[in-house]
Amino acid sequence: MGRVKRPWWLLAVPALATVTLSVVVWTAVANSADPGCSLDGIRPYVATLTVEPGGDAFRSGLRTGDIVDIRGLQPAVRYRFATGLFVRHDRLTIPVLRHGRSLTFTFIAMTRTPITWDSWVAYAGNLWVILFATLIAWRRPQDREARVVALLLSTMIIGVTLDVDNWATRWSALDAGVSAVGGALLPTAYALFVTYVMLFANPPSRLRLNLARLAYASSALAALSWSLYIYVLWSGVIDPLGPFESDQLAVCASAAMLAGLVCGIASLASTRGLERTRLSWAMLSLGSYYAFDLAFTILPLIWPSLDNSPFVDVMNFALPLGLTYSVLSRRLLDIGFALNRATVFTIVSVIIVGLFMLAEWLMGTWLASQSHVTSLAVNAGLVVALGFSSRAIHHRVDHVVDVLFFRKRHEDEQAILEFAREAAFATDSAQLLSGAIAVLESRADAAFVTIALDDAHGCYAGVSKGDPAILALQARHRPVDLRETRSGFSGEYAYPMAVGGRLVGVLVLGPKRSGELYAPDESNAIAKLAVDVGAALAVHALDADNMSLPQAIAQRLERLGAQSS
Repeated sequence: MGRVKRPWWLLAVPALATVTLSVVVWTAVANSADPGCSLDGIRPYVATLTVEPGGDAFRSGLRTGDIVDIRGLQPAVRYRFATGLFVRHDRLTIPVLRHGRSLTFTFIAMTRTPITWDSWVAYAGNLWVILFATLIAWRRPQDREARVVALLLSTMIIGVTLDVDNWATRWSALDAGVSAVGGALLPTAYALFVTYVMLFANPPSRLRLNLARLAYASSALAALSWSLYIYVLWSGVIDPLGPFESDQLAVCASAAMLAGLVCGIASLASTRGLERTRLSWAMLSLGSYYAFDLAFTILPLIWPSLDNSPFVDVMNFALPLGLTYSVLSRRLLDIGFALNRATVFTIVSVIIVGLFMLAEWLMGTWLASQSHVTSLAVNAGLVVALGFSSRAIHHRVDHVVDVLFFRKRHEDEQAILEFAREAAFATDSAQLLSGAIAVLESRADAAFVTIALDDAHGCYAGVSKGDPAILALQARHRPVDLRETRSGFSGEYAYPMAVGGRLVGVLVLGPKRSGELYAPDESNAIAKLAVDVGAALAVHALDADNMSLPQAIAQRLERLGAQSS
């Protein structure tokens, strides 16, 4: 099928997203702390403490109602309180004013913060998005749309994980710098979304160009605002607990998302046919995500008491659900085959591991009273049994996944294989050729199909026997990627029609009308059709003329080639 060059940087971005997500999850599980205190601004630079009884802050002597001057805090402590993220072993020194007396308290944050259900949902959704980005980058690195989507998804996850609400380590200064970068990456993802929608309906109108420029400018302003916000949290040049900075950040982010959505809608209105279908499903998944994100960014400005965190976390899980349906059911991008294999492998692994754990649990009581040798024997037998049953489980899961998500692709592949089986029973060569072309145009979605037959002189539809594609087909009897071969054939792939080591013809397929690639399973079915049709043509030639097979094939195919031309 040809070797696809995969740029390392395209795979490095989702790899970086995986690393940042792993750090965030590890911090949340093992290092996140809740000292049991928070600051509530009552006037510029002045805040009051809320202290939970029994917490780390309470044990140090701090009490609810203590007055804190924000400017008197160390930058690291001010940053921790402004973000609300604390790490275990953080040493916090807080000067307070209590009943007119100046007091200073120091404590170490040690109490772990429990992870809520919505956080786990968000982590699962983020990991899902990274897997999507990796598969797209691996499957379609040569496609501009795929590259932009992979970068968009990876950049978005990196921005989310490095966000000031998620990233926290033992080094507060490093956290501030990392969050400044992460905050700038979120508007970069908005800009990449605009880049994606502008790939459709080219050349763009003046209105769309102006909308795109507005969206890019809004994204740049949002990135700058985020960096300034982090600087304020660290330096305290403006009250970090005041509403000005956070509201300004929300307004800039909302403007960038709104400009991107308007640009996407304008691009959708300019598309037709297949382009509109692809962009419609992209807007339904990515566009809906940004629309909900926009709503949850604006609502706290109108309703300050609203806690939108659970909604945002669930939304992070809903994004890959929309992408899954778009890719699997609507073929937004051609990664269906890779997703099929990944889905089957995952389900089979879960079933086998689940059965093993269930059997272990059921036999736990009985094995506890048995000897060590008996326990080992039973466990070994269980592993062997599951190993031998894995093939049957894989076959069943593969069938279920095909039925649920890949029915159309599976039906098309079966139709191609069925025609290949019926080729041996064909009695008319011309009808066999026309039938093969028709089934490949309808079932493989090929833009065009050409069958070049041997003219008895080593030429195939005017392409000489010294052509690189002909030489490769004769040597390997495997499909040739014409995009990477300097050949006289015009198309995307060439399949050998070989009989007894002799190349009797070449089946040439043009690109798919949908713009997708030919999946490996689909290509194998096409290769079988090419071989079986070639064998049937050879038999027809042998039956028609009582002579040696090479002579009969050459003369018969020469006449068929003349008729088809």
